[in-house]
Amino acid sequence: MSTFKRYVLLVLFSALVLLSAETAFSSDAQPLIRESADRRIVLVGDRIRFNVEVSYSNGEEIEFPGFKDGKIGDFEIKESGLKLPSGIFGRRSQVKWYYVAAYDIGKLEIPPIEIKYKKLGAKEWSLVKSSKFPIEVRSILTSNASDIKDIKGPLGFFEINWLLVSVIIIMLAAMAIFIIKKMRRKAPLRLPHETALEELEKALPLSKTS
Repeated sequence: MSTFKRYVLLVLFSALVLLSAETAFSSDAQPLIRESADRRIVLVGDRIRFNVEVSYSNGEEIEFPGFKDGKIGDFEIKESGLKLPSGIFGRRSQVKWYYVAAYDIGKLEIPPIEIKYKKLGAKEWSLVKSSKFPIEVRSILTSNASDIKDIKGPLGFFEINWLLVSVIIIMLAAMAIFIIKKMRRKAPLRLPHETALEELEKALPLSKTS
């Protein structure tokens, strides 16, 4: 087969693929929803990024729900945002992301999210729902959590280590005695008049001899 024929067949095949894709994603098809999360097993209080991607035709518009109570089922919404739409084969796509956290332990589910859609210019909305999304929330405590003991109260009289206390008292007493003896060995301070009298007494014999 010549190179030209191969090129023609490749072009025809590509055209068929594009035509079938456009037919599959016609404007009459309802939006397609795909859910995802960065983790399915988390600890209590961990933040999870949960994504809801909606693919719809260029002739439609969609609307994501608002959560006035700030919760999706058992999960609290910490933050949310919307990724701008992108399109291919006459379709558009939007991604609504949520940072959520749960404070209950067990196998929980993010419930289905209802998304409105309608044709451009139409007045009535239709609904399409996402699927339930399971997430397992585990406790921070390990399996040895039963070994954790309560805080102890103040020590009783017989619980004090009296040997250690006695050693500390003896050491403090020895240091005190050593400091006192060292201070006593120093010559006492002489008053000014005592020094003057001593100097005067030293000068008197000299005056007598002269």
